[in-house]
Amino acid sequence: MKAASDEELIEKIKVGDTVAFKSIVSRYEGRVARVVLFIIGAVPIAEDIGQEVFVRFYDSVSKFRSNSSVNTFLIRQAIELSIAERKKNKRSAIRSITPEIAKDKSKHPELLDLREKIRREFLGLDPELQSIVTLRLVADYSIEVMAEILRIPESSVLNKLIQAQHKIRIGLYKKLE
Repeated sequence: MKAASDEELIEKIKVGDTVAFKSIVSRYEGRVARVVLFIIGAVPIAEDIGQEVFVRFYDSVSKFRSNSSVNTFLIRQAIELSIAERKKNKRSAIRSITPEIAKDKSKHPELLDLREKIRREFLGLDPELQSIVTLRLVADYSIEVMAEILRIPESSVLNKLIQAQHKIRIGLYKKLE
């Protein structure tokens, strides 16, 4: 049995089909969670943001155009909400990038230290550059899809990705000297 397309599910959601909405959530919750968790770092807050992404989708589904991508909408919302939360809660922005390694620091202290340094450099980037890095390195999106999600030209995506990598690299060099 073939799975329903996003367009078919959206039409069903528009007439109140909650099973269709659950199908959309199941299809995209992993992608949304990866993006949010990478930017936020704290599971409880990330879960709240993930839920808000899908609430916003459900609330706007009646206006959803068939030429729009569900993935693009959800990831854009995930990034916007995550960055807004980070700005609101700057004091809790720096967290461990790898909680499972942080639990037992004695096993990989050098790895934890390097990951924390990378994470801190990432958190020092402006929100737009954080979005670019997250989409490319965490969500593994192509430059074309990133441009669609962020509503900017592909050349701008490439330039910003290079800029973000350069800033992280320079920051790491300074810390490792």
